[in-house]
Amino acid sequence: MVSDIDKTKIRRLDGGLLLVLKELLEHGSVTRTAESLSLGQSTISHSLSRLRDLFEDPLFVRRPHGLEPTARALELKPQIETLLDLAGHALGIGQSFDPTQSSRLFSISAPEFVSVVAATSLLNRIARTAPTVGLVFQHLSQAEAFEQLRRGQLDVAIARFDEAPADVCLELLFRDEYCVAMRREHPANRGRLTVAKYATLDHIWAYSDSETTPKDARFDYTGYRGSIVPKWLSALSIAAQSDYVVTCPRALAEHQKTLLNLSLRKMPFAADPIEVSLAYRADQRDKGTQWLLEQIRQTF
Repeated sequence: MVSDIDKTKIRRLDGGLLLVLKELLEHGSVTRTAESLSLGQSTISHSLSRLRDLFEDPLFVRRPHGLEPTARALELKPQIETLLDLAGHALGIGQSFDPTQSSRLFSISAPEFVSVVAATSLLNRIARTAPTVGLVFQHLSQAEAFEQLRRGQLDVAIARFDEAPADVCLELLFRDEYCVAMRREHPANRGRLTVAKYATLDHIWAYSDSETTPKDARFDYTGYRGSIVPKWLSALSIAAQSDYVVTCPRALAEHQKTLLNLSLRKMPFAADPIEVSLAYRADQRDKGTQWLLEQIRQTF
């Protein structure tokens, strides 16, 4: 039962204060929070003072890098996000969406090997039916993508995922396979590529949190000569100008082989397939995001 003291505090807590607290937790800066909410810095500072009084806690401590949330502020974070989410649904936010009239900017996380292959087709498809809708592509790790989906900062994520938490849905989009890419004049491009020959080659690997999954981190590179770069496009570019070879998704290699004059060879041993999935919030009710999900499905 809500006490009289609780009722008094609830009357003092309005939606605007909740938004300020959410943005401060996200940005760690009064300036960036003011810009995000289109408010003056003095208004944000006044709101923070009210929040501190209401929750009887400093909430943030000023550090050289910005505002650092207290333990109490971090404890409040998921509750504030839930309250704002429920308020949005109660007010009908996101319940209607007209792609022909919308100028919404959707946020998508996708690794480079997916965006290089599919972004053009998706953008062309959206341009035909929703000319003023825009997309923002990001390269996020699996953990970052799931967290931003939960917080509503990300609309959808496309990647390889080891698994998903209960509040995130995974939907298989397509399967790919690994291949070995090398310049056409590479000495290893003559004859059969055997396991033994593969082991003697100089490799350039691509590894970053956005391109791989936690399972990939357990791969043992020590048995091969080579180096590591963050992205597969960088690796392919290096291979096109050297005697390094790249083990990478075939769809990406096919997309680049003519431009970079590459030869593609089958893997000399069995490798796990590349399964790329679409991730979105399990409680997704936003009509705009539902429309975007369908555009992505149709593209793939």
